Amino acid sequence: MGPSRYLEHSIAIHVLLSSFPGDPQVAAYAIDQIQTQNFPFVSLNFGAFELLAKSFRDYAPLVAAIDEWAPKQQHRDPELSHAALVGRTPVMKQILLQDLRTSTLPFWAANALTAGWGLEDAEVRAGLVDLIKGPVAKASAIAHYGPQLLSRDEAKSRLDEMLADPTSRWHGKILHTLAEMPLSESERRGVATPLSDFWTVCPISTDWGLRES
Repeated sequence: MGPSRYLEHSIAIHVLLSSFPGDPQVAAYAIDQIQTQNFPFVSLNFGAFELLAKSFRDYAPLVAAIDEWAPKQQHRDPELSHAALVGRTPVMKQILLQDLRTSTLPFWAANALTAGWGLEDAEVRAGLVDLIKGPVAKASAIAHYGPQLLSRDEAKSRLDEMLADPTSRWHGKILHTLAEMPLSESERRGVATPLSDFWTVCPISTDWGLRES
């Protein structure tokens, strides 16, 4: 399939999945893709499952197909996170909770859990709290949930620890979260200290903008 035909195919699939919500024939096509293809909807990547979550939410045969397909998948965090929102079933919830513990990109599972079940769900909240209090390399991936999971002072302290930790991988998430917190001017200025070595690459001012070198 040439580049133009590939593009045409991906556009056609996008239109099919987004423009006919609840249509039995479209649902049958989606189920067949999930049941028979190693990489379903390959031309759309994980975007197909995002569309299915909007157009076929709680469509029972599709939900059942996803529940059967999902436990067999490995290293497909984006697809699973969107697929989970089609039915928000116990099967998918447990897969996402496991991904919080094992995935190197746990924000996919975190985002799906909060979108599908909410922070009011005891298992979701416990899983996210364990993650954000755990090793910084992974915890920093969900830094933006800190103020929702911890008290104001606990969240600020944890974000400061993440910012200073050399294993932290998500400085942007940490800084964005700190920028949205109600911090004093001295607290804002203090945030810049752990990043002094980083300034030569991406200078950062205390008002969270970029300053000219």
